[in-house]
Amino acid sequence: MKAHLQGYRYLRSAIDLVLQSEALLSAITKEVYPTVARLHGSTPARVERSIRHAVMVSWESGTGLPTARALFRRPGSTKPTNAEFIATLADHLRAAPNEASQESGD
Repeated sequence: MKAHLQGYRYLRSAIDLVLQSEALLSAITKEVYPTVARLHGSTPARVERSIRHAVMVSWESGTGLPTARALFRRPGSTKPTNAEFIATLADHLRAAPNEASQESGD
């Protein structure tokens, strides 16, 4: 995903929030977007739209597409929703430290 997109910064904040509290996954529009908007001096609607745009641009550009398709397990060219994108990346990041410690024999 292109880091210059505003949605990229919003996604990072949204994923950080979900990593802190997994319960927020059921409250993306009611809790996550408003919180991210407050953090960045924006509105929940702008946050939602910017994230949707960033997901669309990254999905349609094809950058890292084989990895993305494997991670998201999406049929055809259907892009994930904002909530699916946030949830999948948060799950992947949660699992990443566990995978690293298993590989090192810890």
